[in-house]
Amino acid sequence: MKKIFLILLYSFSFFGLHANRNDLTIIFEKGNKAYEKEAYTQAIFLYESILQKGYENAALHYNLGNAYFRSNNYGKAILNYERSLRLNPSDKTAQMNLQIVNAKTTDKMEEIPPFLVNKWWLSFIKAFSLNTWALISLGSLLIFCLVLGYFLLSQNYTKKRMAFYTSLCIAFLFIFSIVCSGKAYSIRFADNQAIVMDAFVQAKSSPAENGTDKFVLHEGSKIIIEENLNNWAKIKLPDGNIGWIPESSFEII
Repeated sequence: MKKIFLILLYSFSFFGLHANRNDLTIIFEKGNKAYEKEAYTQAIFLYESILQKGYENAALHYNLGNAYFRSNNYGKAILNYERSLRLNPSDKTAQMNLQIVNAKTTDKMEEIPPFLVNKWWLSFIKAFSLNTWALISLGSLLIFCLVLGYFLLSQNYTKKRMAFYTSLCIAFLFIFSIVCSGKAYSIRFADNQAIVMDAFVQAKSSPAENGTDKFVLHEGSKIIIEENLNNWAKIKLPDGNIGWIPESSFEII
């Protein structure tokens, strides 16, 4: 009786989730239609309502970024393009749109170039999404178990030897994909990158209004959060400059 109850509970949960996703799909399609009619404010409202329900994906953030861009809200556009690329790093269209809107922002900072190896490594990781890396890890583990089982059960020396070396290669692939999955996870859920939302904000030398002025940031600038103190954040810019700005002036990607 208990088993039947659990099955029924799972079934109701599944259909409830499915129904909920159907409702969100309807809202998403309404947002798309509003965008096509150039009703960008309505489209933004509909897309944001989906996010408020706790659901997100790359397409949703991408469309929301487009709607904000058409509304000349460049800070929110950049924020959502960045969030879309975290979910789908290989999306060339989102990358291109992000470059376009970044070109319209006030601050043009020269980024300190990373080491060539680091640049190549990050590009390689971002070639696939976190889900794809996880599937590669799971798939390689499954194949490893099958090949290992064949190695243990086989009586043929030649086939046994081939299975042994094949299992070693697959084990290496599994370990490598786990490392890549971990890096992709850290990129996906990093909470130390943000976008400035205020039209402009004065960076200070210390976390206080009476701190010495260091530099000014404008809407759309991407920053790295290094420390938080008393509603202030110590930030680092791509060009290496460091200062303090109010936490209310930016949103975490």
